[in-house]
Amino acid sequence: MNNVHDQKINMSVTRGALVGGIGFGLASLLVFATVAFGERWMHQHLTPAGAYIVLRLHADERLATNAKNTELR
Repeated sequence: MNNVHDQKINMSVTRGALVGGIGFGLASLLVFATVAFGERWMHQHLTPAGAYIVLRLHADERLATNAKNTELR
């Protein structure tokens, strides 16, 4: 009985690490793509400080969405 419980905990930890790692990777990729394709425009129109704020808010939003989706599973 205890062995089955330990296996469930291990699966839960493994799944959490996998989902968290994939979510973090996707959020990072999204922010990198935004920087790669929009950095010049944002610096010209929003100033460097404005560009930083937009990218920071965007990253925080994606991470919060990923955390919320993970909790719902």
